[in-house]
Amino acid sequence: MNIDRSLITGGEQEQRAALRQALIGYGKVLGWPTHTTITFTEGLMRRPWKHGTSVQLSAVVGELRTILLAFEVRRDLAALIVELTMHVEEG
Repeated sequence: MNIDRSLITGGEQEQRAALRQALIGYGKVLGWPTHTTITFTEGLMRRPWKHGTSVQLSAVVGELRTILLAFEVRRDLAALIVELTMHVEEG
């Protein structure tokens, strides 16, 4: 994703805005509406969406990356199992 590049530029306010956009982007990849992403983020930060610090928002970005990675691993593993099963049945 090209979201990550925008996280290293700008001042604190710009960085927080970029992190919020990254969170919304990761939420969309997960199939979440914006409201769900905001609610998830607020729950982890224990503060309102607009009041999160860049450190807190970065931590939530890390959590969403971990979730996405877990989904990718699960998807890839399932595909591998199907492929191996088909190969064994053919053999």
